[in-house]
Amino acid sequence: MCVSMDVYRPVAWVVTSEIFPLNVRGVSVSITTSANWLGNFVVAMLTPILLVSDLGISGTFFLLAGILVLAFLFVLLVLPETKARQSTITKLFITCMFLSGTELGEDR
Repeated sequence: MCVSMDVYRPVAWVVTSEIFPLNVRGVSVSITTSANWLGNFVVAMLTPILLVSDLGISGTFFLLAGILVLAFLFVLLVLPETKARQSTITKLFITCMFLSGTELGEDR
């Protein structure tokens, strides 16, 4: 389980620091950090329950390993490479904000 966190943990920080434009990065990173901590809390609270359930130790391990494989496939297949593409990402955010009727950086 420690190995799984070492594989996945850096992805959350790298993606959130690169994908958001500068004018909304602070709020966006704080929201994604809160979601990350909430996910850690859920795993920490759920693991002891799963260990004493019918799954047992090996079932809990394979369940968490399966979730890790799904997370790896998501990162591999869905997340785009953002190196040298900040202008493209900014254009995408501007398009999304235009479609939602808000200005970029405007508080809702």
